[in-house]
Amino acid sequence: MADDIADLMKYLRIEKADVMGYSLGGGVALRTALQRPNMIRKLMIVSAAFKCDGWYPKILAAMAQAGWATAAQMKQSPIYQTYARVAPSLADWPVRFTKLGELLSKDYDWSKDVAAIKAPTLLVVADADAVRTAHTVKSLSCWVGQEGPAGMVRDVQWPPGYSAGGDALQHSRITRTGINGHALS
Repeated sequence: MADDIADLMKYLRIEKADVMGYSLGGGVALRTALQRPNMIRKLMIVSAAFKCDGWYPKILAAMAQAGWATAAQMKQSPIYQTYARVAPSLADWPVRFTKLGELLSKDYDWSKDVAAIKAPTLLVVADADAVRTAHTVKSLSCWVGQEGPAGMVRDVQWPPGYSAGGDALQHSRITRTGINGHALS
């Protein structure tokens, strides 16, 4: 899918873009930044995991169910409603949903690759997200200390008592302003 994004950008004559993706789209945005770094100006990844085990087990179980057998049940979902608004043929829904299930069932680990991303990157997660908080913290640590554009050092500020180790944040409450009442500076 990252190649599809790059092809679309070429078709639209967009040399460089700010790319944002949510959930599966976050993975596509990440892969686009990894495969086509010269096309990405800024990157924003929302609710996406860098490694398959970054998703909560219930989310992985739901992903494993995506396929031909569940395609009809999904017709009541927002994902189908969006598909129905833009799809050239609604009859293709079971085929597309099955392909999505195949994609979501693949194991992956991109955690070592993210250090190569040079574009300024914003990661967004929430305390009731599909992505484990500890996974996000571990993912953030992949960027800490990496050289960014123009020699700018990427840095993550942790509240007092927390570190990039991740275990301490597994069940913490993260808000716009901090973690468990500690301000993020």
